[in-house]
Amino acid sequence: MLNSIFLLAMTIATPQPTGDLNPLTRASDVLREAVAIGGQARDAGGTGLGPMVEGAVTARDLLGESAIGDAIDEIVTAGRWRGALQPDSASYWLESELNALMSDLDFEPVLEAELPQGFPLPTPVREIELKQYPAYRSVSANLGGAGSGGAFWKLFAHITTNDIAMTTPVEMSYKSESGVLSEAKMAFLYGDPETGDVGRAGLVEVEDANAGWVVSMGCRGVETQAKLKQSYGYLTAWVDGQPDLEVGGDMRVMSYNSPMVRGNQRYFEVQVPVLRKSTQVLDFGDEQAVSSWNIVNDSVMGGRSTSQIWSTVDGTGLFIGNVSLENNGGFASVRSGPMPGCLEGASQVTLRLRGDGLSYKLRMYTEDNPGVGYQASFETKDAEWIEQSFQESDFTPMWRGRILSNMPALSFDRVARLGVIISDGQSGSFRIELDSLNKR
Repeated sequence: MLNSIFLLAMTIATPQPTGDLNPLTRASDVLREAVAIGGQARDAGGTGLGPMVEGAVTARDLLGESAIGDAIDEIVTAGRWRGALQPDSASYWLESELNALMSDLDFEPVLEAELPQGFPLPTPVREIELKQYPAYRSVSANLGGAGSGGAFWKLFAHITTNDIAMTTPVEMSYKSESGVLSEAKMAFLYGDPETGDVGRAGLVEVEDANAGWVVSMGCRGVETQAKLKQSYGYLTAWVDGQPDLEVGGDMRVMSYNSPMVRGNQRYFEVQVPVLRKSTQVLDFGDEQAVSSWNIVNDSVMGGRSTSQIWSTVDGTGLFIGNVSLENNGGFASVRSGPMPGCLEGASQVTLRLRGDGLSYKLRMYTEDNPGVGYQASFETKDAEWIEQSFQESDFTPMWRGRILSNMPALSFDRVARLGVIISDGQSGSFRIELDSLNKR
C-alpha cells in the first residue's frame, strides 16, 4: 500500500544531477586509473597490488579529512596486510573494495521533485557535512498505530486538497529511547515558506521551522535500523570532536526517493541538528561587573519610578523597584557599562532569570547608534527560574517609546551595551533576579 501512495504523491521526473562533486570526482578518476593499471600489472604476472595502493593513497590525499577518506585508510591498511599474508588474492580483494568506493564517489541522487526554496543540495554518500537550512514550512503527522503509511495518507490528502506541490525530501523525525531509534513524525515540506497558514489542519499540523545548522551524512540503499544507528553514531562522534559545536536536537532522516527508485539507487540523509556551544557573556553574580551597571528611570523625564540593582549572596543580580505612572512616568531600567564585542559571532543569546510574572524587555545598544535601544520583550513566571532565548530578529529599534522604522536591523556583532527595562503601563513594585547571559 505504501508503494502506491508514493507513486501517487511523487512526480517522477528525469533524474536531476546534483552537480560536479569535486574533489570526489577527481578521487574517483584516480581510483579508476589505479584499478586499471593494477589489473594490467596482474595480467602481466605481478600482483597488481602496488598501483592500487598508490592510487588509493593519492585519492585519500585529494579527499582530505572526511568519512570516505577514513574508509580508504582502512581499506589500504587491510590491503597491505592481505598482500603480506595472501599475495595471490590481495589485489582482487582490494579491487572489489575500490570499485565499491568508486560507486559511492560517482553516485548522484535521483531527485524526483523540486527542493524547497533555498535548500542545500544532498550530502555526498559516506560524507559528513555541516550545512545550513533556511527557515521552511512543513505539514506533519505523528506516527501512531497506523505507522508511516497512515501518516503518509494524511499528509498526501492535505497537499492534494490544498493544491500544494510535492517536494523532495520527505522529513522523518526520530526519537531515541534506550539506544533504540523509533520514528516519531513524518513531514512534507512546502516549496515556499509563505504558502498557506500555520496551525492545526484537520489530522495534520502545519508548522514553521527556524533556519538552522545540521551535520549530515549521505547514505545509499534501504533505511534499515542498523544503517540509521551506525550513521547516527558517526554524526554524534563527529560533533563530539568539534570544540565549538554540540548536538542541538533529535535525529532526522531526509528521504529523497519513492519506491520507483530501488535498492542501492535509493538515497537518504541522516542528520543531527547542531548548535554553537554556549559561552557565558555575563555572570550577574560578579559584583564588579554588576557595579558598572547604571540605573536609568523615568525620573530623567520627570517621572517618579525608582529602582536599584546589586549582587546577591546567591551569586545573582537583583533588579528591584517601583514603577509609578505619575507625572507622565512609567518605566524603570538598568544599563550596563561599555561591553564592545561582547556578542560578536553570536547567533542567539540566552538570559537565565527568575521574575515576578511581569513583562520585561532585554535592551541592546550598538556602537553605531548608542542612543537607540533595540528591545525584545519577554514574559516571566512568578518565582520560577527560566531561560529566555533571543535572536537578532526579535529586537526592534526604539527611542523614547517610539519604533524607529528607518534604523538598520540589530547585529549582535555591533552590540556595545546591554540593559533591562520594565514599562508598558505596568505600575507597582517589581523584582527580577538575573543569573547569567550566554551566547551561541
